Amino acid sequence: MVWQERSQYIIMLCAAVDQNRMCPLDSGTPNVCPYYWPRARLSPTPTIVQCMDGCSRSGTLVCIEALLMHVLRGSAQYEKLVLTTALFVRLQRRHAIGSALHYLFIYRTLLYWMQPYITSIYQRFVLGLIFPEWGFVGKYNKLVAKHAVKLSLL
Repeated sequence: MVWQERSQYIIMLCAAVDQNRMCPLDSGTPNVCPYYWPRARLSPTPTIVQCMDGCSRSGTLVCIEALLMHVLRGSAQYEKLVLTTALFVRLQRRHAIGSALHYLFIYRTLLYWMQPYITSIYQRFVLGLIFPEWGFVGKYNKLVAKHAVKLSLL
């Protein structure tokens, strides 16, 4: 697919290290940089997004990108926008956005980008934008920390 589509960028959502060493396909110098995302958006060729299993992290990123495009372009449908976008992504790639934590990450990312436009003090308080340990943001942070502890025990 890389050669067929002549993709200039491959965005890896996993570590580029296998058994403590880099594994490039050729013997040349690998061109690895974590800051190519703005350049990839301007590329005329398709960008490849990959994660370990091919659906969980990459599906989440594609869903976030589609949702941000809906919001920036002023989508006509705002009711259940995350659900319909996630279903669209799941129709394209089976098992995409596989866990509840991925859905919460989508909502947290959207909240991050919409934060400057939330003007009501009550809504900012309930969402946890005033005090990060309260509201949705606080619950999300606790859930992520709990998940990280669980992963470290495995």
